[in-house]
Amino acid sequence: ATAFRKPTFLESYLSLPIQLPVTGAGQFSEGVRREDRDYIVNAERMLSAELGYLNQESEYFVFDASTYYNRVSSLIQLSGNRPVSVGDFAAAGGQDPATGLYPVGFGGWENQCQAYNVYGGEAGIRTFPMEGFDLYANYTLNSIQQDNSGCSAEQLSRIVADQRTSMHKINTGIQLRTKVGIDGSVDFHYVAPQVWAEQVTNFVRQQIEQQRLELSDYTLFNARLGYRFLGNQAEVSVNGYNLLDVRHRQHPFGQLIGRRVMGMVTYRF
Repeated sequence: ATAFRKPTFLESYLSLPIQLPVTGAGQFSEGVRREDRDYIVNAERMLSAELGYLNQESEYFVFDASTYYNRVSSLIQLSGNRPVSVGDFAAAGGQDPATGLYPVGFGGWENQCQAYNVYGGEAGIRTFPMEGFDLYANYTLNSIQQDNSGCSAEQLSRIVADQRTSMHKINTGIQLRTKVGIDGSVDFHYVAPQVWAEQVTNFVRQQIEQQRLELSDYTLFNARLGYRFLGNQAEVSVNGYNLLDVRHRQHPFGQLIGRRVMGMVTYRF
């Protein structure tokens, strides 16, 4: 299968003037480059292939496994700073009539020069040893190889290896459903360390570049207890997320996630 994401309105057309500390000077972050009107930000693209196996022949278990490959390319990101040269000044270096600023540099958006080859596999089993009682477990392997062959030396100086997804993930749990309406579940999750490449501003180089940000591995212990009544049309339940209070982030810039407990009331018409 193939998929793509076209540039958004922001990435295609918006022009954002940035007032610099120097009086009268500005940097313009633009979708349409005034110094290169023919420049086009291409769509992000992904090619994927998957081969799987599913066995549901037994009344006591279900087994499934799959292997997959993804190639992701042309991801859209903020472009590096492009100083105005003498050659650009005649076409793009004049005073901007809307802001009164003189451009000394341009920003905007560009496609990443690097591509990502993703190889992985999943395997899972769910068993039903008795009516209303289930056990499940699954494992995911995800390996990412970054292809920098399309990058110039200048681009390579601004990028680092990116991963974004854990190489190993494990999920296991127990679910119980009773005839009197009491339901419960206990789930355990393990997520291996992650490495993210996020764009930051290097004030020394006066450039936007990628920085390597690491996330530690973490475990989650979740549980749920509920009661069904009124012919299974109504249910009240208590859900606990991260009950062991393992503080973690799921993105380097994300909030610190701790224990959460929620009560829910559901009525089905």
